[in-house]
Amino acid sequence: MRERLVQQPLPEGLPRRSLYSVTSEMPASEQTARTRIEPSSPALYHFGNHNVEGALGHHPGYMLMPEGSYVHPLLAADDPPVRRNSYLHYQLSVTPYAPAERYAGGRFAMMSDGSDSLGAWTARDRPIANRDIVAWYTVGFHHIPRMEDWPVMPTHWFGFTLMPHNFFANNPAMTIRDVK
Repeated sequence: MRERLVQQPLPEGLPRRSLYSVTSEMPASEQTARTRIEPSSPALYHFGNHNVEGALGHHPGYMLMPEGSYVHPLLAADDPPVRRNSYLHYQLSVTPYAPAERYAGGRFAMMSDGSDSLGAWTARDRPIANRDIVAWYTVGFHHIPRMEDWPVMPTHWFGFTLMPHNFFANNPAMTIRDVK
């Protein structure tokens, strides 16, 4: 489920001028699940079983939290690296689980023509609702080398967080005793 945060104006005469609300979208297929993550359009990404309810009536699952490490390709769409890695246009894709679909860039990524990659799989637009799914999250950055990167780039941190969402009826940390 994709939950977008949307600014809502408030009527005149109130001390607050706006607030935000959450609009939920449940993609039904691979094509509608592909997501371009944009900082100007904040959203939350949840993966869960909507046929199961927890103690408080919520659907348990996981929440994906991007950590600012998403980029969009700057190469032409017909450039060989982009053709074989067309999934780069979307930071988040979802496919139904298939044992043979293991490598987003194809089994032999540098030699792939793109026909055995995530882009080709999502082009099939298979249904994902009520199925075992695989969420593919692409992290990356545009690297412009600097002198300190030569001959070995020391570090550049990027990533995401995958955390439980609505698994518990309360915060599990509340049961931790104060040990003296």
